[in-house]
Formats: sequence, structure tokens, C-alpha cells
Amino acid sequence: MHDADYTVGTVLGYVSNAFVAGEAYTSRWNEPVFSPAMADGPALFEWIQRDGDLLTLDLPRYGDREGHPGFVSSEGTLALSREGELIGQLESTGFAQFELPPEPASYRLELDEHQSLYELTTHQQVAWTFQSGHAEEGSPERVPLLVVRFTPELDERGRAPSGTRFCLPLSVEQYDRAEPLVVSAPSLEVSYDDGATWAAAGVEANGSGWNAFLEHPEGAEYVSLRTSTRDASGSAVEQTLIRAYALAQR
Repeated sequence: MHDADYTVGTVLGYVSNAFVAGEAYTSRWNEPVFSPAMADGPALFEWIQRDGDLLTLDLPRYGDREGHPGFVSSEGTLALSREGELIGQLESTGFAQFELPPEPASYRLELDEHQSLYELTTHQQVAWTFQSGHAEEGSPERVPLLVVRFTPELDERGRAPSGTRFCLPLSVEQYDRAEPLVVSAPSLEVSYDDGATWAAAGVEANGSGWNAFLEHPEGAEYVSLRTSTRDASGSAVEQTLIRAYALAQR
């Protein structure tokens, strides 16, 4: 039931960091949890930016555990609202452009995406809140979206043990910002029935991130996650990942 090929790496626009001769490096690719990943780093194009009053985006919605940006064939919608008023909605989740009024305002970008090619992160809903105003034409500005990243230690099939206490590390990234962020501690809810019911889970600070300790029940097959956080400038994110990782039965 849990056979899966996690070599899903349609990784576009990513350029690795420079390497120094004589040094050893390790990198882990195409491992869950899969979710949006927008860590600041070298890339061939911008994930989301505003040039004048044109907002252009092509978000890496299926990034891997280490934050390598990735994409997967999917179905869904992408909607943008300004101060609560819908600007536009697309019946796709990939490349998009929106013409915006020049005045500064609060925006909400909502992603609702399904994919059936791979076992994990079969459905995700993400809502970003951000502030934006006119940018000088020809000098595009990145939009500083927040994302919550989950980095549990899973087996080679993307599974954690069932019937036991399990540590789930999480952290927050913001596009166009590499230094540590000042954000609220993420809220966290967990589901073991694909989002039919949810239960709150506490998080504990751990360095620049947090840990949650989950009690995986016997008999459950998957773990779904729902989280949110915000910063002081008005940026926020709400994320739901259905089947974020699987459970191995003992």
C-alpha cells in the first residue's frame, strides 16, 4: 500500500550554491514532507515578484524536506484578493499574473491543489497574507511570502512509526529573507483521518525553530498537518497538508 517513488524531482529554476574545492558536502533530495519551499537562494527566476503593478508568480509547491523547490502535475485553483475583494481566480496552480492597483494594500493569495501521482501531500491548501504597493517598473520587488516547513526523520518510504511518541520539527521561511525571522510560534493541528477531524498539538521552541511531539495512534495510515503563523509586518500563512507523511504499522 505504501510503495512510493519519491524521485519526483521536477526541480525547475534551481541553481545550487557554490562549492569549495576539497570540502565534502551532503544533500538529501526528494524526501518528504512535500510542501511549498521558498528559502532565499540562487535561482533562474523569481518565485513571486511585483514589477510596476504586475504581480508574477510560479510557486514551487512541492518542495522536498531540505527545501529544494519542486513541482508536480496537479489540479486546483489559485485566487488573489485585495482588502477582501477578489481580483482574480485561476483554474490552475502554476504560472500566473495579476494586474494590481498601485496603492499599498493587504492581499490574500489562496492555493487549493490536488495531485494523484504520488502517495504523499495529495491535497494542500495554503493561504498567504502579504502587503504590497507599486514597485518601480524595471526594478521588480520580491513578495515576502511565509511558509512553514516540516522536517521529520522518516524511513525510505516516507513513514514514521505508529503507536509511539514522535518528534516533528518545524521551522518558518520567508521568501527574500535569509536571516532568522521574528514570527509567532506556529499553531499546529494534526489529523489521522485525512482531515475529517483535527486535534491541537503543542509546539516547543528549539533554536530557530520548534518541535511538536505527536502521539501516533495504532492503525492510522497517514498524518495530516494544519498550521499557521505571522510576522509583525502583516505577513501570514495558513497551511494544510493532507497525507504529509505515512505511518508504518508495527
